[in-house]
Amino acid sequence: YDHAELHVLQESLRAYKTAYSWKEFYRILGDVILYVPGDVNGDGEVDIADANSVIEIIINGGNSGHTRAPDDDGEIAMGQVTGDVNGDGEVNIVTILMAMPSVSKAYIYDENGFMYIEHDDLTAAVYNCPDDVDTLRIPSHVTYNGLTYTVTSIRYIVNPYPSNGIRADDVVHISMPNTIKTIEDNAFENLYSLRSVDMSNSLTSIGDSAFRSCSLESINIPGTVTSIGRSAFASCWHLTHMDLSNTSISKIEEDTFWGCMNLESIDLPSSVTTIGRNAFAASRLKHIELPEGVTTIGYGAFSDCDSLKSVTLPESLATIMGWAFGYCTALQEMFIPRGVNSISPDLSIKLFLSL
Repeated sequence: YDHAELHVLQESLRAYKTAYSWKEFYRILGDVILYVPGDVNGDGEVDIADANSVIEIIINGGNSGHTRAPDDDGEIAMGQVTGDVNGDGEVNIVTILMAMPSVSKAYIYDENGFMYIEHDDLTAAVYNCPDDVDTLRIPSHVTYNGLTYTVTSIRYIVNPYPSNGIRADDVVHISMPNTIKTIEDNAFENLYSLRSVDMSNSLTSIGDSAFRSCSLESINIPGTVTSIGRSAFASCWHLTHMDLSNTSISKIEEDTFWGCMNLESIDLPSSVTTIGRNAFAASRLKHIELPEGVTTIGYGAFSDCDSLKSVTLPESLATIMGWAFGYCTALQEMFIPRGVNSISPDLSIKLFLSL
């Protein structure tokens, strides 16, 4: 399969590319079937700007028909069809017609066993990793067919069907280059043995569930990060401390640290305005100090934090939603800033209005 191409329908392209059993093809291409209004000027032809980029066109008109690859003149003879599009007697589909190379993405393999997905701007995303290592060192660049791609994102790292029986979830340490800007959704999810990560100092975003259910003991989040997705560190049971103080995130998203049963402390940045639903639920936080600028504490944000003994709330706070501190059995009292105008009635602790 070293030089074999697989052509599939465009709507099925993602499914084929994410199916490990098809990885042997060096390139998987999506063929476009366009549904457009019928030609109407009586010549039975549809004018197309780039005829060679289309495998099949189905015309929806009074009489439908289809044809295979068009003639060199850029027109497709359709027989008798009816209907008009914009009054000029032709069907203009230039804006929705794309040449296959700009739509399709090819797999790239390197000598170290990494697999990537190429992008048109000569960047690449890590899509899979070698099977037989406990330390992953992700390259900053990969060369393929004479072109050098910069590795800027990590899409997915687990190989569920390794050839040698060693799963990628045996990885203990990951080192990423400073070219990485994005860790995509679920990138490292369920890497149960993963204890440490050398993060890129150019990283800007961490996707949903990116590190969910890993065994991280500590992780250094660089100051370049502007967003951390939902459940990004959920169920990281070995995580004891998190320092986000140098980042510029504006929200701790839903379930971000849910179930981090050994998380005792966290440093938040001054840019945070919202603590999302169940953000720290079922963690072991002992004290929480929310920075000035936080306006909302979401539903169940600190619920089931049975080690939480003290909370410092900012004057900027306006809303404390339901069960925000539910079942925080060690929390006996809390001072509420004067600016708070909405407090859930289910708070089972003593509340004092700040002077």
